[in-house]
Amino acid sequence: MDLTREAHEHPAMRGRAELWHSALVLLALGVLLYPLSRFSFLAFHVVAELASIAVAAALFMVAWHARRYHVEPHLLFLATAYVASAAIDLVHTLAYKGMDIIPGYDANLPTQLWLAARYLQAVSLVIFPLVIDRPMRLWRLAGGYGLTTLALLVLAFMGLLPDAFIEGQGLTAFKVNSEYAVSALLAR
Repeated sequence: MDLTREAHEHPAMRGRAELWHSALVLLALGVLLYPLSRFSFLAFHVVAELASIAVAAALFMVAWHARRYHVEPHLLFLATAYVASAAIDLVHTLAYKGMDIIPGYDANLPTQLWLAARYLQAVSLVIFPLVIDRPMRLWRLAGGYGLTTLALLVLAFMGLLPDAFIEGQGLTAFKVNSEYAVSALLAR
């Protein structure tokens, strides 16, 4: 029985074949990533972060190029929010303890950056329903998220954000409470 040929002949079978294909890809990724997490958490962390950054970048590119076709323009709002938080996530990944790419900072900086990206995502998702019926000015949207991203990065690197991790003590109350705050925002 040739599943590929049969899947092309029947749309229901094609959907099932695609589902199985996706499941097998995810299973293969899990089989590959689990040993990596046991061998080197740092390598696993980098791969996981880069995967989420790539997804956000792809979402943004699709939404940006689809705007010409008058597809739901507010998808661009979410895509811009996600690519902005992905930019912060990239710096978080580079600043992660053990990477030795951004010297002079301890584990507090990447933890602060991770929180900044999560707050940006959560607040954007809360704001999204409020902008659905409003006209979108694309360059203002991109500029606003660009400036917000830059401001969050500058605040983190200047040490102006509250401490999220203290060496020798661990996570701060601010970090723990922020996790609850982000979760509450996402639950809305």
